[in-house]
Amino acid sequence: MRYKKQFKKYSLLLLTILIVAGFTLPGALYFASEDSSSTSEDQGLAEGVCLSDSDCILVCNNGSIQNVLCYQNMCEASSCDGDPYHKFSPDKKSFDLKINVQGEDLFLDEFSKVFGQGSIFFTLDDGSMTFNGDNLQVKHLLEKFGMRISGDCLIIGSQQLCSNDQFELTFHVNDEQDYSYEEYFIEEGDDILISYN
Repeated sequence: MRYKKQFKKYSLLLLTILIVAGFTLPGALYFASEDSSSTSEDQGLAEGVCLSDSDCILVCNNGSIQNVLCYQNMCEASSCDGDPYHKFSPDKKSFDLKINVQGEDLFLDEFSKVFGQGSIFFTLDDGSMTFNGDNLQVKHLLEKFGMRISGDCLIIGSQQLCSNDQFELTFHVNDEQDYSYEEYFIEEGDDILISYN
């Protein structure tokens, strides 16, 4: 009986120590990152890792500011040396994007969490899209909405909508079917329709 009480006592002490360590160590490790860039330092992110385009703003030695695209949670560039492939342009270019799933249009405002948190290259204003940059593709835009196209599937979060006997995934630009899907380079005035019907 005595050993049972001692065992319970030590087990409870060990459990308490593990709980305290479990809650404090991850926080200490998360905030201990010293080698992060100036914009991601505030969020505890490592250099080059991003949550949105605003995490990829570079301040160059000559004092200029360079906006860099955040794609797949990585900044396209981590230094001001060289030109990024997706150059930011202050001139806004507009286009229309419509995603129709089984006869219903998706309200992109519901998927645009990132737009309110620092997307520099794409903006959504009252249903119309604008972009500021060169060489931007549909895949860069879809990622901002938490979507992507893989093969003949439209992936929205964890849901996969794949072509089958009942539904087909199609991609239209300016009322003509296009087979480049997410590799398509967005141009000003484009009318883009992604349809799963």
